[in-house]
Amino acid sequence: MNVRRALPVAALIVLLLTAAWGYAATYEGVGRGYAGDMVVAVELDGNVIVSVEVIEHSETPILSDAAIDAIPNRIVEAQSVDVDMVSGATQTSQGILAAVSDALDQAGVSLEQLGVEAAPEPDEAEIMSADVVIVGAGGAGLGAAIESAAHGAEVILLEKLSFAGGETLISAGGLQAGGSSVQEEAGIEDSAQELFRYWMEKSYFRLDSDWTSTIAKESAYNIEWLREYGVEFAVDGLVHGSWNPNDPKRFHMPVGGGSGLVEPLVESAENLGVQIIYDTKATELIQENGRIVGVLADGQVSEVRANAVILATGGFGNNPDLIAEYAPEFADAEPVTTPGNTGSGLLMAKEAGAKTADIFHAIGWQVSPLNLPETVLVNREGHRFIDENAFYSLKAEAMIKAGGTVYQIFDSPWLAGQNE
Repeated sequence: MNVRRALPVAALIVLLLTAAWGYAATYEGVGRGYAGDMVVAVELDGNVIVSVEVIEHSETPILSDAAIDAIPNRIVEAQSVDVDMVSGATQTSQGILAAVSDALDQAGVSLEQLGVEAAPEPDEAEIMSADVVIVGAGGAGLGAAIESAAHGAEVILLEKLSFAGGETLISAGGLQAGGSSVQEEAGIEDSAQELFRYWMEKSYFRLDSDWTSTIAKESAYNIEWLREYGVEFAVDGLVHGSWNPNDPKRFHMPVGGGSGLVEPLVESAENLGVQIIYDTKATELIQENGRIVGVLADGQVSEVRANAVILATGGFGNNPDLIAEYAPEFADAEPVTTPGNTGSGLLMAKEAGAKTADIFHAIGWQVSPLNLPETVLVNREGHRFIDENAFYSLKAEAMIKAGGTVYQIFDSPWLAGQNE
């Protein structure tokens, strides 16, 4: 009789001990990211965060990957939502943090109750050397890295964001070329000379003719080079990209858009031994005896010495001060750009004594949803001011000249078609 009564008591003791030690449970939380709601699953053992997993989101691939990988780990390590954002993916980082906070609220666990552990001290930044150091892992930087490594150079590629791609990544990836193999496969007749003419006319002959001629002559080879390194171009993906539908289709669209360019190039660079170092911002060019011999950096390395330094840092669409200085007419425009496009390379080069020329060209400024040729654009006086089929950069420039405020005219059937 006594033994039978002891069994339930022992079971009760086990239950009490389990309750005292904690419990494992998973809660889902929702937070707003860059492209919409993000859902996370947070596993708790009492007041301890065991794991965080992003289980649903609509964020942009590659741009958000670093945050989705890093932020959950940082939360678990710190036992807190007070962690550093991922550079270049701030809104995605904020969405994950908000979703985790929501899950904690549902669990009834306050931030003060979490088991906080001291963050480990960061390792001292490293000093490195290479044959070539390249600043900026966008399309230009990746291309330079691949060419350098393919010719036997040891290459270090610095990227201040947590991912490669830069402006190339968020673009449609379209590349203009005249007389390419893709055009030949599609039965399209074109040439470098016609591409040169098109570019000069599009710029109202403001482009440097020598540089423009060289780029046009090399354009078909560029397509072949990209194909060699894994970029796919669909024959039926050729588009006009021109205000004149009678011009040949010469805009080559890679399969997968901008990421269809970036991903194969990153893979090719790594296969060739290029060392890509993320979350590391170049801050200054090192000069010795009148030569540039390396860069100082802030991040995983503090200094890189090299026989050659290549700046591939893009423009400054995300730097209001430089826009105000070099393109004040665009100060109120909305740029389409990445967080890293701040003109840092330009500033470093100027500080080192480099001369500048042809400093500003606006292309890619946001004009959507006005960038629709089926509608009519008029200025404040109700007058049409441009052909609606015009190239989007010319359209943006015309809108600025029209006073910055324009009107789009369309009918009900057109609007109904947009909503379908």
